[in-house]
Amino acid sequence: MAANDTDDAFAGMPKAYVVVIKKATGLRSAADTLAGEADPYVRLTVPEDSKLPSYRSKGKTKLSVKTRTVRNNLSPRWNEAVLVVPGTDGRIDLKVFNNDNDNDSIDIGDGFCALLGSCKFNCNVVASENWLEKILPLGGHPDAQGTLTINVRRYSHPTINIRSATGLKNVGNKRSIFLKSNPYAKITGLSSSKNPQETEWARTTIKADTCDPKWNEKLECRLLNEGDTTTGGKLSQLVIELRDDSAEAVGRGGEPVEDQLLGLAEMSWTQVWPARKQTVEIPLDGEGSFGGSAGSLKVTCMPPTPPAPPALPAAPPTSTAVEEVGAEAGAEAGAEITDVALVTGETDDEEDEEEEGGAGAHAGR
Repeated sequence: MAANDTDDAFAGMPKAYVVVIKKATGLRSAADTLAGEADPYVRLTVPEDSKLPSYRSKGKTKLSVKTRTVRNNLSPRWNEAVLVVPGTDGRIDLKVFNNDNDNDSIDIGDGFCALLGSCKFNCNVVASENWLEKILPLGGHPDAQGTLTINVRRYSHPTINIRSATGLKNVGNKRSIFLKSNPYAKITGLSSSKNPQETEWARTTIKADTCDPKWNEKLECRLLNEGDTTTGGKLSQLVIELRDDSAEAVGRGGEPVEDQLLGLAEMSWTQVWPARKQTVEIPLDGEGSFGGSAGSLKVTCMPPTPPAPPALPAAPPTSTAVEEVGAEAGAEAGAEITDVALVTGETDDEEDEEEEGGAGAHAGR
């Protein structure tokens, strides 16, 4: 995909990025620790646009988030993601602090914590939806040392094809000894200041009386929309929940019964935002039938959909006769291009269906 395809595909949306704060290596030890270690965390801030008048932008931030604290470690790993919508200069600031507070539930503020090092990054150098890994040297302090590693890519709507599951727990026998589960899948997670963690983005249809359902259904999570003015926020992991539909079941008091959890699949950042289409099978967390495995879930991680190719320009006419011939030829060429596009689309669908066993994929829709 060309570098400007992403801009065309998401025209009208703010220019946003997914920044994964991966790890730090070789940090300096905090001066006040006897063991020579540190309790590091990272503060990511997005300053107000530097192109604004100084009285509007100086010292102000559009976004400020922090990672969790990793205790007693000079080479910590975080692997935490932030949705970032920077100003026109693309700048984000990253500072590594030593957490002087032993209670992680209380934020005492960066001013009371020792700075271990800092760095900056310009998101504008990320031109496509491919992940870019940057190892940034830390400065900002006379004794600063080590590096901070981040992965960055352009934001696109996460799209996941929920294909099938195998070996799910059978809870249908609680309704009847002859029945199996009625499973469906739903996507949760990717929390931010705009989206609470428990938000459900989308769900599949319900497959009745089976422990090996087939869906082949594409689900999309739209963290950003056209004209959105959000400044971004910290993201939680995307989680796919498999549950049993208990719509017909009632409790002892006649109240509805909550859909029972069959298993959970947590997806990595590179699976949520892949550089290319990939199909993976994820073992489910949870307890299966008779205390065994909870089964597995098969999904296809989808990259951004490329925009439609531009229309071919018509040849300039030189005479009335040439103009008529050119118009007829242009119409025929346009029809041929349309036919090719349709055939290509059908072939892609057939490939998707063949991965799931042809007619079985159709039946799961």
